[in-house]
Amino acid sequence: GSSGSSGTARKCLLEKVEVITGEEAESNVLQMQCKLFVFDKTSQSWVERGRGLLRLNDMASTDDGTLQSRLVMRTQGSLRLILNTKLWAQMQIDKASEKSIHITAMDTEDQGVKVFLISASSKDTGQLYAALHHRILALRSRVESGPSSG
Repeated sequence: GSSGSSGTARKCLLEKVEVITGEEAESNVLQMQCKLFVFDKTSQSWVERGRGLLRLNDMASTDDGTLQSRLVMRTQGSLRLILNTKLWAQMQIDKASEKSIHITAMDTEDQGVKVFLISASSKDTGQLYAALHHRILALRSRVESGPSSG
């Protein structure tokens, strides 16, 4: 029997897997360095979730031709996923200040909807807010034009 040197091949494969994030089928709209905070209801205060690269991705359009987008954020260094939420019509976004945005988003940890604060440079904040606002408006107009089930 030939054992071969499959050890090195396996190691190469592992390194490749880490790079694949599930974002391959999506087109990246913008990315920015920022800090992410989540509002803790019990302590009524903002808790820092982490800092890193926030990405806004547009996914391939769904059956009815609409664009589905999502926000993904990973921490610097460890690349731990700290935000991964789809944009939806009722998603609340609010420009809290020149350099911060409040959003409601699905929490990766318990799948509940939480209030997050994204803190970045004023330029990045402005771009992100405009992009989110535009996409959510599009989602809303589609929802309203469709058959409403009350």
